[in-house]
Amino acid sequence: SWNLDFRQLDRGPFKAALTQYGNSNAQVGIGSFNRKFDQRGAAPEDCMTFAILGRKGSPIIWRGVENDHNKVMIYRPGEEIDCSSEPGFEVITYSISEELFHSTCQGFGIQDLEKFTLKRRIFPISPEARRNLLEIIDTTNRIAAECVNGASTKASRDLLELRIPHLIVRAIAEPFDCATQSPLTVRNMRALREIEKHLKNHTPPPTKVRDLCELTGISERTLQYVFMWKYG
Repeated sequence: SWNLDFRQLDRGPFKAALTQYGNSNAQVGIGSFNRKFDQRGAAPEDCMTFAILGRKGSPIIWRGVENDHNKVMIYRPGEEIDCSSEPGFEVITYSISEELFHSTCQGFGIQDLEKFTLKRRIFPISPEARRNLLEIIDTTNRIAAECVNGASTKASRDLLELRIPHLIVRAIAEPFDCATQSPLTVRNMRALREIEKHLKNHTPPPTKVRDLCELTGISERTLQYVFMWKYG
């Protein structure tokens, strides 16, 4: 759903690699290009898109500003691409439905982030947050490549729709002191303690997530948020 118009600015044979996969809620894109480009076009129309530079390559000029490997670039739905890149450019993009972005912000109690993204398009992230993102995306790539249906499998879907948005939201909110509230409400904290006690006392066989939800009366999504908040 990208609208790409890349114009080569230097001489030499053109080589590129592009990979895209995902579902209606979230998509990953990975691209590398061996030549210098003027990049135009537009981001997906119905998604929030986050972009980070890959492990290799030099900084880029994005909307008139040099952008390096410790930044996240944000495209609102359908926003224009305006970038010049050097040979060896590598980029990783993550597009998420606005509804899923909103629910992720709300689920982790980060109240102000959506307002921040209306005003800003470049967010600094820590080296640790960047490393975690790259590692999770590597895992998602591997799972997608191993399966005929790729991102439709549950393991890949959980990474696409829960783990990656969680890491992105926390990474870009961290430096800006966004109003953050723990999802560990009294009810959720009580449920978490009950689950921890249950897991401690029932080691074999493996416990099903739905059994924990029935035990505590919380939804699977809430359970995932609570565990990710406490244990990562």
